Amino acid sequence: MPDTINPINKRSLADNLAHALRQFIIENGYRPGAKLPATTILAQEFGVGVPTLREALKTLETIGIIQVRHGSGVYVGEHLNSIFLMNPIVSKETPTKKQLQDLIEARISIEPTTAALAAENATPAHIEELASLLADAETHLDYDSILNHKNMLFHRKIAEASGNSVFSQIMNVLTGLFQNEQRLLIDIFHSKKSDHQQHQAIFEALKNRDSSEAYQRMRTHLEGVLRAIKGWEATD
Repeated sequence: MPDTINPINKRSLADNLAHALRQFIIENGYRPGAKLPATTILAQEFGVGVPTLREALKTLETIGIIQVRHGSGVYVGEHLNSIFLMNPIVSKETPTKKQLQDLIEARISIEPTTAALAAENATPAHIEELASLLADAETHLDYDSILNHKNMLFHRKIAEASGNSVFSQIMNVLTGLFQNEQRLLIDIFHSKKSDHQQHQAIFEALKNRDSSEAYQRMRTHLEGVLRAIKGWEATD
């Protein structure tokens, strides 16, 4: 164990403790799947109470850095080395119109490129998973929460299939932030069918290994989403 960490700024104790815990995990060589010391030991190590420690662990669990297995202990999660971490508080808030526009504009700058790369680099397994996600989405067009989940997985899987780990991590964050946005678009614009058809068109370009068409279809899809948001009468 390293020396006890200096007192943590009390203004955001749990948040700062979460960052310190992540650094502790990295510096001590814990790998994904490894079990961490008991919460009482960690609390003592950092000089905090167990309730504060649990709050910090909850934050880390939300973003996938640790897993709490009740009755077993705390384990290192799969996203320990992620470059980008999503703020779990912001992601649960109802987005404003300006936030939605900003997020879509960010996605427009990223996703057409991920689609083009995916057309070149996707493995047969990626293609099969994308096809399965589209089939599931079509089955659940009348079930908004399931459809939302499948749509977000579709975009994440394309980024994964691009072969670029940074793009993949960025999309994991953006699609997490976009869960409420996607639901709002479904509720306001009733665009489920056309949205799904555009996803199918993107998939066909990927399957045909047509990077230029994949790029253009993804860009057209997202630009349509941006136009819809701009036409939405909402209070910022």
